[in-house]
Amino acid sequence: GATLTIDANVTGDLTAAGQYITVNDSIGEDVILAGSDILINGVLGDDVKIAGSDIRILKNVHGDLIVAGAFVQINSDVVIEEDLVIFAGPVIIDGTVNGDVKVTGGNITFNGVAQQDLQIRADELTLNGSVYGPATISGEKIMVGEDLAFKGDVTYWTEEGKIDLESYTEGTVRFDEAQEFDQQGVDL
Repeated sequence: GATLTIDANVTGDLTAAGQYITVNDSIGEDVILAGSDILINGVLGDDVKIAGSDIRILKNVHGDLIVAGAFVQINSDVVIEEDLVIFAGPVIIDGTVNGDVKVTGGNITFNGVAQQDLQIRADELTLNGSVYGPATISGEKIMVGEDLAFKGDVTYWTEEGKIDLESYTEGTVRFDEAQEFDQQGVDL
């Protein structure tokens, strides 16, 4: 449908497609959504796959979250219990991910918490969160904020060459040209 709003608890799976999709209540099992504007305002009980243009996650996901879209935002009070995989244009991650984080895209901002591995390949990357596992990051431009904290080892590449990540890292830091991210051919 053009507009789909879920205002009641769904104890099983939810599969839906529409231009505007809003989930306002809990979904107990797996979720598959495709649409233009997608708003998740209810707790999702298991694995989630979303494709859309404007995707906003405002509530917890108790499984994996896999997203492809033009714009993706994960709010600060959101917890993703398992892995997070995103392929998108602008991405803002402010929440906590208890599994691995793998993000590929245009402008990516990571202000959240990654409890395990972090892998980001971006055109422009802004880092101001905490990473407890190893991190592999790549971007034509990498900007760091004062709250950035890497607890593990960091491997990185940026078109600008070596940058100061040692000040933010408890592990080792390695500049690796093999991590170069070629944005050509990536249509976001």
